[in-house]
Amino acid sequence: METVAGMNTTTTSSSSSTTPDWTISTFSLSEWRKTRDSTQLLELCHGVGFFYVTDHGIPNEFFDKHFQLVRDFFRLPDSSKALIEKRKSRHFRGWERVGAELTNNRVDHREQVDLSEEHEPYAIDIEPHYLRLDGPNQWLPDEVLPHFKEGMRDFLGRLRSVASELLSAIAEGFGLPSDFFNDIFGTRPLNYMKLIHYPPTPEGEAGVNPHKDAGFISLLVQDGMAASGLQALAPDGRWLEVNPPQGAIAVNIGEILQAMSGNYLIACVHRVVAKQQRFSSAYFHGPDLRTAIVPIDIPQRLRDAVAASPRHSAAKFMSTRQELLEGKDTIGSSSAQTYGEQIWNYLVRSYPDSVRYHYPDYIE
Repeated sequence: METVAGMNTTTTSSSSSTTPDWTISTFSLSEWRKTRDSTQLLELCHGVGFFYVTDHGIPNEFFDKHFQLVRDFFRLPDSSKALIEKRKSRHFRGWERVGAELTNNRVDHREQVDLSEEHEPYAIDIEPHYLRLDGPNQWLPDEVLPHFKEGMRDFLGRLRSVASELLSAIAEGFGLPSDFFNDIFGTRPLNYMKLIHYPPTPEGEAGVNPHKDAGFISLLVQDGMAASGLQALAPDGRWLEVNPPQGAIAVNIGEILQAMSGNYLIACVHRVVAKQQRFSSAYFHGPDLRTAIVPIDIPQRLRDAVAASPRHSAAKFMSTRQELLEGKDTIGSSSAQTYGEQIWNYLVRSYPDSVRYHYPDYIE
């Protein structure tokens, strides 16, 4: 049995066919820096669409300090956390209670804080309306939780650097200039992050229900080495446990890369079913809200691989809230035209009450 780019292939002597046994494999960023060979990375992203990046240059001690701040935040009384309750922000930044978010019209059993790159907000009536999402975070006063603000900004910056380098590796794998994707991020990139506390998931429910991520790529770090409860959907329909080696970062492909690559790269469906309390931090690499989602010119052999694979050629995107209400499959839609539309669709789908509170003219 040999491991090749996210899957073990076992050749059967009777039929000379290969039966995939999908796994989540590792990708060494330091090794790529030496070789500039992106073959393995593209194969990982074409296969499961989930992998572990190692040798990325962020020390374990940094993650230890980060999660100390994360645990300190979630230990605060609700009255303190409510100082930055997400409903107060028209940019949808801040803390939310367990059960505040919906995925596929089902409640997610997690508590979280949403933070993002910060820019001066646009006018409250700007069009297109999705530009109204860009703006500042909400921050606790330093006397409530010292060093939280600078600690989270540091985390955002370090993960941003890793994500940018991974996009350079993907670009080179497509035969594009290394800065191709980074150049289209625009002047106001909207990378964002979630600090997440999962209590044990109730029977039959999910900490977060099955979904695809909206951006280019997502990077996830978890606190500790215990079973995380994060699961990725393999091409054969099995749920794979996502348990990164110590110091590694779990990475998954988002819907923008799926759309731009003509479905050669697949946004991996994933969920969380936590058997025990879990803390994690997720970083979502996203461009300027005005960035158009347009196909790139990938090599013909990769286009042929998409055409030959029903899984890739028929791959869809997360449905809008309206499509869900009309009974459409949860992952049965086409791509949005811009990143801003993509994020707007996510927020309307996940936080309909909050969207109605801030933007009543844009939701039924």
